[in-house]
Amino acid sequence: MKGMKKALIGLALGAVAALGVVGFAACDSVITGEAEGEYHYANPWDSKSPDYGVKVKVVVEEDIIQSVTIVESDYVQASATWTDRDNYLAQEAELLSRYKGVDVDDVMKIKVGVSTDPKTKGQPITQDEDGFVALKAGKTDLLLGDATQSSARIVLAVQNAIENIEAAK
Repeated sequence: MKGMKKALIGLALGAVAALGVVGFAACDSVITGEAEGEYHYANPWDSKSPDYGVKVKVVVEEDIIQSVTIVESDYVQASATWTDRDNYLAQEAELLSRYKGVDVDDVMKIKVGVSTDPKTKGQPITQDEDGFVALKAGKTDLLLGDATQSSARIVLAVQNAIENIEAAK
Protein backbone atom coordinates (compact mmCIF):
# COMPACT_ATOMS: atom_id res chain seq x y z
CA MET A 1 0.00 0.00 0.00
CA LYS A 2 2.86 2.41 0.85
CA GLY A 3 4.44 1.65 -2.52
CA MET A 4 1.20 2.48 -4.30
CA LYS A 5 0.86 5.74 -2.36
CA LYS A 6 4.44 6.75 -3.25
CA ALA A 7 3.80 5.92 -6.90
CA LEU A 8 0.65 8.05 -6.96
CA ILE A 9 2.44 10.94 -5.28
CA GLY A 10 5.26 10.59 -7.81
CA LEU A 11 2.78 10.63 -10.68
CA ALA A 12 1.02 13.68 -9.25
CA LEU A 13 4.31 15.55 -8.83
CA GLY A 14 5.31 14.57 -12.36
CA ALA A 15 2.01 15.86 -13.74
CA VAL A 16 2.40 19.17 -11.89
CA ALA A 17 5.96 19.53 -13.21
CA ALA A 18 4.80 18.77 -16.75
CA LEU A 19 2.05 21.38 -16.49
CA GLY A 20 4.62 23.89 -15.30
CA VAL A 21 6.80 23.19 -18.33
CA VAL A 22 3.81 23.51 -20.66
CA GLY A 23 2.79 26.77 -18.98
CA PHE A 24 6.32 28.14 -19.27
CA ALA A 25 6.49 27.16 -22.94
CA ALA A 26 3.14 28.85 -23.58
CA CYS A 27 4.46 32.07 -22.04
CA ASP A 28 7.42 31.85 -24.41
CA SER A 29 5.08 31.89 -27.41
CA VAL A 30 4.20 35.57 -26.88
CA ILE A 31 5.42 37.55 -29.87
CA THR A 32 7.36 40.75 -29.29
CA GLY A 33 9.72 42.38 -31.74
CA GLU A 34 9.93 44.07 -35.08
CA ALA A 35 10.74 42.89 -38.57
CA GLU A 36 10.23 43.65 -42.20
CA GLY A 37 8.02 41.56 -44.41
CA GLU A 38 7.10 41.65 -48.05
CA TYR A 39 4.83 40.23 -50.66
CA HIS A 40 5.39 40.59 -54.39
CA TYR A 41 4.80 38.93 -57.73
CA ALA A 42 5.69 39.55 -61.36
CA ASN A 43 3.91 42.49 -62.95
CA PRO A 44 1.39 40.74 -65.23
CA TRP A 45 0.87 43.82 -67.41
CA ASP A 46 4.50 44.72 -68.09
CA SER A 47 7.25 42.13 -67.70
CA LYS A 48 9.91 44.86 -67.83
CA SER A 49 8.43 46.76 -64.89
CA PRO A 50 9.27 45.99 -61.27
CA ASP A 51 7.18 43.43 -59.43
CA TYR A 52 3.86 44.38 -57.93
CA GLY A 53 4.14 44.24 -54.16
CA VAL A 54 4.76 45.96 -50.90
CA LYS A 55 7.38 45.86 -48.16
CA VAL A 56 6.40 46.70 -44.59
CA LYS A 57 7.91 47.05 -41.15
CA VAL A 58 5.79 45.63 -38.33
CA VAL A 59 6.27 46.27 -34.61
CA VAL A 60 4.61 43.81 -32.22
CA GLU A 61 4.46 43.93 -28.42
CA GLU A 62 3.04 40.97 -26.51
CA ASP A 63 1.07 39.66 -29.51
CA ILE A 64 -0.45 43.07 -30.30
CA ILE A 65 0.56 45.00 -33.41
CA GLN A 66 1.85 48.43 -32.48
CA SER A 67 2.54 49.75 -35.97
CA VAL A 68 2.77 48.88 -39.64
CA THR A 69 4.71 51.15 -41.98
CA ILE A 70 5.58 50.91 -45.66
CA VAL A 71 9.30 50.42 -46.30
CA GLU A 72 10.80 51.82 -49.47
CA SER A 73 11.24 49.20 -52.18
CA ASP A 74 11.26 48.82 -55.95
CA TYR A 75 7.83 47.19 -55.89
CA VAL A 76 4.88 48.81 -57.66
CA GLN A 77 2.06 49.35 -55.18
CA ALA A 78 -0.30 51.30 -57.40
CA SER A 79 0.04 51.54 -61.17
CA ALA A 80 -0.12 55.02 -62.63
CA THR A 81 -2.94 53.86 -64.93
CA TRP A 82 -5.06 52.29 -62.15
CA THR A 83 -8.38 54.13 -62.02
CA ASP A 84 -8.68 53.88 -58.20
CA ARG A 85 -5.04 54.79 -57.52
CA ASP A 86 -5.92 58.08 -55.81
CA ASN A 87 -8.49 56.32 -53.61
CA TYR A 88 -5.83 53.90 -52.37
CA LEU A 89 -3.07 56.48 -51.93
CA ALA A 90 -5.37 58.84 -50.03
CA GLN A 91 -6.31 56.08 -47.58
CA GLU A 92 -3.05 54.14 -47.31
CA ALA A 93 -1.88 55.76 -44.05
CA GLU A 94 -5.28 55.24 -42.45
CA LEU A 95 -5.34 51.61 -43.59
CA LEU A 96 -1.93 50.98 -42.03
CA SER A 97 -3.05 52.63 -38.76
CA ARG A 98 -5.96 50.16 -38.54
CA TYR A 99 -3.49 47.38 -37.74
CA LYS A 100 -2.56 49.06 -34.43
CA GLY A 101 -4.09 47.12 -31.55
CA VAL A 102 -4.90 44.03 -33.64
CA ASP A 103 -3.81 40.65 -32.24
CA VAL A 104 -1.25 38.87 -34.44
CA ASP A 105 -3.37 35.70 -34.34
CA ASP A 106 -6.26 37.57 -35.95
CA VAL A 107 -4.03 38.78 -38.77
CA MET A 108 -2.47 35.35 -39.27
CA LYS A 109 -5.96 33.80 -39.60
CA ILE A 110 -6.79 35.96 -42.61
CA LYS A 111 -6.70 33.87 -45.76
CA VAL A 112 -5.88 35.59 -49.02
CA GLY A 113 -6.36 33.63 -52.21
CA VAL A 114 -3.67 34.11 -54.84
CA SER A 115 -3.80 33.30 -58.52
CA THR A 116 -2.04 30.19 -59.78
CA ASP A 117 -2.67 31.14 -63.41
CA PRO A 118 0.77 31.48 -65.09
CA LYS A 119 -0.13 34.94 -66.43
CA THR A 120 -1.20 36.37 -63.05
CA LYS A 121 0.58 34.01 -60.64
CA GLY A 122 0.76 35.42 -57.11
CA GLN A 123 -1.81 38.15 -57.69
CA PRO A 124 -4.34 38.34 -54.84
CA ILE A 125 -7.75 37.26 -56.04
CA THR A 126 -11.29 37.68 -54.86
CA GLN A 127 -12.95 34.30 -54.64
CA ASP A 128 -16.43 34.67 -56.16
CA GLU A 129 -18.96 34.09 -53.34
CA ASP A 130 -16.44 34.18 -50.51
CA GLY A 131 -14.67 37.30 -51.67
CA PHE A 132 -11.52 38.23 -49.84
CA VAL A 133 -11.75 35.81 -46.92
CA ALA A 134 -10.90 38.63 -44.51
CA LEU A 135 -14.42 39.94 -45.10
CA LYS A 136 -15.84 36.77 -43.57
CA ALA A 137 -13.29 36.90 -40.74
CA GLY A 138 -14.72 40.25 -39.67
CA LYS A 139 -11.59 42.15 -40.60
CA THR A 140 -13.24 44.48 -43.06
CA ASP A 141 -11.38 47.38 -41.43
CA LEU A 142 -8.16 45.97 -42.92
CA LEU A 143 -9.56 46.37 -46.44
CA LEU A 144 -10.16 49.35 -48.66
CA GLY A 145 -13.03 49.36 -51.10
CA ASP A 146 -11.82 49.38 -54.71
CA ALA A 147 -8.33 48.49 -53.47
CA THR A 148 -8.73 44.85 -52.50
CA GLN A 149 -5.50 43.66 -54.14
CA SER A 150 -3.47 46.44 -52.53
CA SER A 151 -5.06 45.65 -49.16
CA ALA A 152 -4.37 41.94 -49.68
CA ARG A 153 -0.72 42.57 -50.52
CA ILE A 154 -0.37 44.48 -47.25
CA VAL A 155 -2.03 41.64 -45.29
CA LEU A 156 0.37 39.13 -46.87
CA ALA A 157 3.39 41.35 -46.19
CA VAL A 158 2.32 41.87 -42.55
CA GLN A 159 1.90 38.09 -42.16
CA ASN A 160 5.41 37.62 -43.59
CA ALA A 161 6.82 40.15 -41.10
CA ILE A 162 5.10 38.39 -38.18
CA GLU A 163 6.61 35.09 -39.36
CA ASN A 164 10.01 36.81 -39.48
CA ILE A 165 9.57 38.07 -35.90
CA GLU A 166 8.70 34.53 -34.76
CA ALA A 167 11.67 33.06 -36.65
CA ALA A 168 14.06 35.48 -34.94
CA LYS A 169 13.09 34.22 -31.46
